[in-house]
Amino acid sequence: MVVGLAMYSFFTFVVGDGLHFLHGYAISFLVAMAAMLLITLLKPRTPEEISAGDTAEPPPVDMTPWKHAKTVSCAIFVAVVVMYLGLTLLVN
Repeated sequence: MVVGLAMYSFFTFVVGDGLHFLHGYAISFLVAMAAMLLITLLKPRTPEEISAGDTAEPPPVDMTPWKHAKTVSCAIFVAVVVMYLGLTLLVN
């Protein structure tokens, strides 16, 4: 996070308008990935840390999927498409 914030600040305040913001984000992403790779290579996780991460406690809330989720998702999708088409035809 520190590397990402530093790169974002650099491209926002130092480079400024000299570079498109998407290029700055892409470079920031690559530098952050390189930093994560470097940290992983310099200090890999111990077997104890790996086994501790594998133990999962039960979630504090019920994570059972809602039985109407797919139906409601399809209805919302159809409603958005109908509104888009309706507003498009209304403007034209």
